[in-house]
Amino acid sequence: MDVMQIVVFSEAEFRDETTTNGRELTLMTDTARLLGCRIVPLPDALDDDPQLEGAFAYVPVFAEPVQGVWVGYIPTPERYRAVYDAARRHNIFLVNSPEQNRTAMEFPRFYPLLADLTPRSVVVTDPA
Repeated sequence: MDVMQIVVFSEAEFRDETTTNGRELTLMTDTARLLGCRIVPLPDALDDDPQLEGAFAYVPVFAEPVQGVWVGYIPTPERYRAVYDAARRHNIFLVNSPEQNRTAMEFPRFYPLLADLTPRSVVVTDPA
């Protein structure tokens, strides 16, 4: 039986474990580790390493494509793109592309897809 390799990109190591979110990130990361997933800790910021070379220094380039998932907080589009691109250089594919991630996270992008299923909504961009 083939076993699917999953890589988990985790922000748990850089968060406050005394908060509910921090504890949940740690629990999800620890569970993934126990299930045999490879854990890649993500740095807190991209300022010093925008290509994430340091974070991926010990991540192999997989011979076959592997699936990747993000365990962390909602990233900026730039941060998501940086992790997505770094992962692709290692033959790791996040479940969502940067465009799919933005569509799921930004109301003006996802609302038209759900407009017929939800109450009418509008986006206010100017308080006046």
